[in-house]
Amino acid sequence: MSYKNYLKIVPAFMLAGTLIFSGCAKTSTSTNNTTTTQSTNKTTSATKTTSNGTTTLNYQVSAMDLSSMFTSRDLEQEADTTDAVNVTLSNNATKVSKVNGSGNKSAVTIDNETNTITIKEAGVYVFSGTLSDGQIVVEAADTDKVQIVLDGVNITNDTSAAIYVKQADKTFITTTDGSKNTLETTGTFEADGETNVDGTIFSKDDLTINGKGTLTVKSTAHGIVSKDDLKVTGSTLNVTATSHALQGKDSIRIYDGTLNLTAGKDGLHSGNDEDKEKGYIYIEGGKLTINADDDGIHADTDLYIKNGTIDIKKSYEGLEGNTITIEDGKIDIVSSDDGMNAATSSDDTNEESQGMFKNGPNTDDPNASDDTAVLYINGGTITVNANGDGLDSNGSLTVTGGTVYVAGPSDNGNGALDVGGSATITGGTVIATGASGMAVNFGENSTQGSMLVSVSN
Repeated sequence: MSYKNYLKIVPAFMLAGTLIFSGCAKTSTSTNNTTTTQSTNKTTSATKTTSNGTTTLNYQVSAMDLSSMFTSRDLEQEADTTDAVNVTLSNNATKVSKVNGSGNKSAVTIDNETNTITIKEAGVYVFSGTLSDGQIVVEAADTDKVQIVLDGVNITNDTSAAIYVKQADKTFITTTDGSKNTLETTGTFEADGETNVDGTIFSKDDLTINGKGTLTVKSTAHGIVSKDDLKVTGSTLNVTATSHALQGKDSIRIYDGTLNLTAGKDGLHSGNDEDKEKGYIYIEGGKLTINADDDGIHADTDLYIKNGTIDIKKSYEGLEGNTITIEDGKIDIVSSDDGMNAATSSDDTNEESQGMFKNGPNTDDPNASDDTAVLYINGGTITVNANGDGLDSNGSLTVTGGTVYVAGPSDNGNGALDVGGSATITGGTVIATGASGMAVNFGENSTQGSMLVSVSN
C-alpha cells in the first residue's frame, strides 16, 4: 500500500494531527506463526518466528489457568431430562406436572400464595408457564449441582430476582431449542436479610447459562449476577439493565452464544475486592453486541479475548483491564473516552464508580508508568473509534500480530496511542490517526518498522 493511500484515512475533522502506521503487505494476521504458552504465572514467554529469525518476547499477560475455563457439562447445550422433574408455572396454581425416571418430586416445594418455587436438591428441573409476580429459588446443599431448564417461561418479580440461587455448588440455566423465555424485575430490589439481591438472575454461587433457545432479561438494577463465576456457553441472551448487564464477582467466561447487552453502566463487569487474582474476564468465542453508558467490558484484573465477535456500539471506555490480551477475533469499539485502557484498578473506588482506574501510579504525573499494566495484541481485526485515547496503556503496549485501525481523538489532550512505558511492534499492521499533542510511536525494541507522520490539514 502506498503512502498516498494511507493518507486517505485521515479524518476530515483533523486540522493538525498525526498518522501512525506500521506493517507490511505480506504480514499475516493469523496467529499460526505464534506459539504462546499460558500458565498461572504473571510472566509468560512467547516465541514468534519472523522472516528475520526467531524472537523471544517476555510479556506480562495473565494469572489465569486457561486449561480449565469450562467443564464438559458447561458446554452441553441440551439437558439430560431422563430423571427430570417437570414444573408447570401458573399464578397461584403452579404444580409438578410430571416426574421422569427417578426424579424426586419432593425436591420441589411450591408456595402458591407467594408464587415461590424452591428447589431443595441436585437434579434437572424443567420449567414452563408464566408467573406475573413470582420466583424460582435454589436452596440446595453446597455440594449439589442444579440444572434449571427453561422451556417457554415468563416470570416477573416486583422486588427481587426472578431466579434466585441462595445455595448450590453450581447452577445451570439451560434454554431449550427454539424456546423463548423472559425474566424481569420491574420495581425496586429489596434485600434478603444481609444479602443485597440486585439482579434479575442472582446467584451466590457458580452460574452457567447455556442452551439453544432465547433468554430475555430485564432489570431495574443488574441483569445477571454471580457472586462466584459466571459462564455463558450458549443461548441467545438479550439483557437490558439500568446497571451492569452481566456481573461476575470472581470471573465472567464466555465460550459461545449471541449476547445483546444494553446497560446503564457496564456491559460486562468483573471485580473481586477480596481476591486480587480474581475479577477477570475470558472470552473464547460468541457474538457480543454491547450498548453501555459506562464501560463496554470491564475487568478489575485480566481481560483475555481469545476469539469471537465483539461489537461495542456505545461506551465510555470500550475495553478495560489491568492486563488486556487479544489473541484473535473481530472487535469494533466506539467510545466517548478511551477505546482500550490497561491500568491498575484503583483501591479507593467502589465498583459502582465510573472511573475504575488510576491514570498510572501517580495521578499527578500523567507520564508515569505502571509496570503492572499491559496491553498485548497478538491477532484479530480491531477497529477503534475513540474520542479519548485510542489504545491506552499505563504500562506497556506490545503488538505481535493482527490488524488494528484507530480513529483517534481530535483534541491534543489525548492520542491515538497513549503509552506510559514501552510501545513495541514485532508483527501485524497498525494504522492510527489522532491529534498531535500527545503523539506516541513504537519504540526502539520493535523489530518492525513504523512511521509517525504529522499533517496540518
